[in-house]
Amino acid sequence: MGFTVGLVPCEGWDPVGRALVGGLTEEQARERDRAGQQYAVGVVDPESGNVVVLLECAGHFRRRSWFDLQGRRTRVRVEPVLDGRLFHQSTEEWEYAPEHAEFDREAPHAKVEHTPDGSRDRTSEPRGASGSRTRRQEKAPLDELFSPVPDFADWKARTGLDLTFVAHPAPAPLGDARPPWRPPAPLRPRVGELFEPGARFTTRGGGEHTIESHDAGVLRLPSGRLIAADPGARPGDRKPFELALPPGDYPVRALLAVREDAPNWKPVAALQLVVADVPATSWEMALAEGDGSVLLLGENQFYGAGVDSGQLCFVDASAAKALGEAVDERYDRDEDLDPDAAEHRTEWLTDPETGGGMVVLTSPHGDGAFPTWIGRAADGSVACLVLDTLFLPERTRGE
Repeated sequence: MGFTVGLVPCEGWDPVGRALVGGLTEEQARERDRAGQQYAVGVVDPESGNVVVLLECAGHFRRRSWFDLQGRRTRVRVEPVLDGRLFHQSTEEWEYAPEHAEFDREAPHAKVEHTPDGSRDRTSEPRGASGSRTRRQEKAPLDELFSPVPDFADWKARTGLDLTFVAHPAPAPLGDARPPWRPPAPLRPRVGELFEPGARFTTRGGGEHTIESHDAGVLRLPSGRLIAADPGARPGDRKPFELALPPGDYPVRALLAVREDAPNWKPVAALQLVVADVPATSWEMALAEGDGSVLLLGENQFYGAGVDSGQLCFVDASAAKALGEAVDERYDRDEDLDPDAAEHRTEWLTDPETGGGMVVLTSPHGDGAFPTWIGRAADGSVACLVLDTLFLPERTRGE
């Protein structure tokens, strides 16, 4: 490869055909960049036609990939725009033998991941995924992790190549075909569908569930700070949501998934804390203090409450420590939820000192991690918070 390389604005890279697809003009790519829409730019060796580097951009998302002569990505670096700067979130590298496919599990592999506070996590698989793995955690200087966002046409800074860039023939436009890639998207809130009248969902096993809303009780929040947590895992150590509510009493509704052929089994699909009795028209992930940016989440990832006891709760922050201890004592006595509350799978506890409350529910899936969503009314005000048990995360709604 010489000192001159070609630039190809395009829709992206086709890993099957190992070629750039969907040609764009530079002005089209610039306009997409300005609008936060996705596009890609390939850097090509004009002598061989091989792609050297690929830039993929969409809004805050930035990814750079380097290629070998067989069109396999050997290094992938993810650098989202965070607080106005590029943040080096991760880099993965592969060492391929001639017979290896791209991202072959048998290929030696290494990954470095960073958090914005400077934590660095290194993993190495020198014999591929089937061999041993080493992991090392350390601190990284912040000035190594953040860098200015280059201008659109600053190709040296954007590619990391100190070369001369010239226009290169582009492939034909895609037309109506979809681009070959999309940026990773965090878990999409589906709880809004649960509030539709008569909402029905069919599980993969074929059972049809109808969503029923039941008034479960009133949760007292004297601190105005809400925690979602595993009630049996020191909820007092969990951070409350960043969203602060006016101190007071809040109605709670249990959204149950009811099956006609199993009337005694009514799992809680979601628990709704009602802030204002108005419809929610938009949803966003509720972030607890200390959670990172949503921009750092990968495909279907989310911030949520981890569960090891098979139960979840909403609890007032001022009462979380005392009520968590009360739950521990109940577990020591091997007691389950109050059988009189089995209809809604909820139980209520109150801290006599602070007056703060806790509502406990059984997780239909048992252990795992579960998000909370903020529902906002049409005017942007908070309508509710919904603890999602992910009972229907991938189901199709019944007709």
